[in-house]
Amino acid sequence: QGFCYMDGLTLINCKIEGESDLIFEYCSNVKIDVSASDLLSVKNPISGEIHAHSIKEMIRDDERIDLRKIHVYVKEGDKEHEI
Repeated sequence: QGFCYMDGLTLINCKIEGESDLIFEYCSNVKIDVSASDLLSVKNPISGEIHAHSIKEMIRDDERIDLRKIHVYVKEGDKEHEI
């Protein structure tokens, strides 16, 4: 459960190795580019953008979070798409 409960977290052109379970929980104003990493699960990020190679599980179970404020992208071939 890394990188949780942070504001203004920026990771650019990074790789996250190993287990990445429940990552970015309740983070706001994030600018995340871990496009080379496969993430096990991302849980309830609040706002910003996350770019990853893949995310096995995207958990959005807090109805208080405005999903229009967080954008999550994964690779599909050589293109990205929002999940």
